[in-house]
Amino acid sequence: MQYQINSIPETISLAKKLKNLVKIGDTITLSGSVGSGKSTLVKYFLNEYEIEYNGSPTFGLINYYTSNKGEKIIHADLYREPDSILHELIENDESICIIEWCNTNLMRYIKPTIELNIIFDGASRVCIGKME
Repeated sequence: MQYQINSIPETISLAKKLKNLVKIGDTITLSGSVGSGKSTLVKYFLNEYEIEYNGSPTFGLINYYTSNKGEKIIHADLYREPDSILHELIENDESICIIEWCNTNLMRYIKPTIELNIIFDGASRVCIGKME
């Protein structure tokens, strides 16, 4: 799958599509350069569950969310390859897990349901993805 995400409406559209594809226990991985739109996509994905986004977990490493319907979502940032959160990401059968910076060594332990790569060339953003 390939999507243009050059605007907020396009990003929201992709977030809606992702919500319809995933279920509890699934893992979405996001890769792309700094500023490519990974966290923005997560924000609108969470909005689809009526969850307020708390910001990127770059320094906190992991953010936990629960929707009003009880759906749990974990948002992790592996930029610094934190071994301390690995067990929470591997044992992911009660949450939807979204992992940014999935191109780290830790990813050999995690099998994503959906892999997304956001390519930003300074003018346009393309999200290329594959499903298991």
